[in-house]
Amino acid sequence: MYLLSVYIASANLSIDQTYTYLSAEAVLPYSRVKVLFNNRAMLGFVDRVEECTLSLEDLENKYGYKIQTIAEIVDHE
Repeated sequence: MYLLSVYIASANLSIDQTYTYLSAEAVLPYSRVKVLFNNRAMLGFVDRVEECTLSLEDLENKYGYKIQTIAEIVDHE
């Protein structure tokens, strides 16, 4: 399992931070991914990738919030 820091791409929202998502596949930094953000499918750009051995429950307890899985990898580079 991989923990991703993702910037959300949106012209309508003023977002200047990353959000944490999970991926079952390895994803390279700067790849584009589709994620759910505020119950909408959005395009995101991967900033950082960290391999993780903790379970989803342990990760959510560690970070203190629910972590979603990415919907799709748009491109790998």
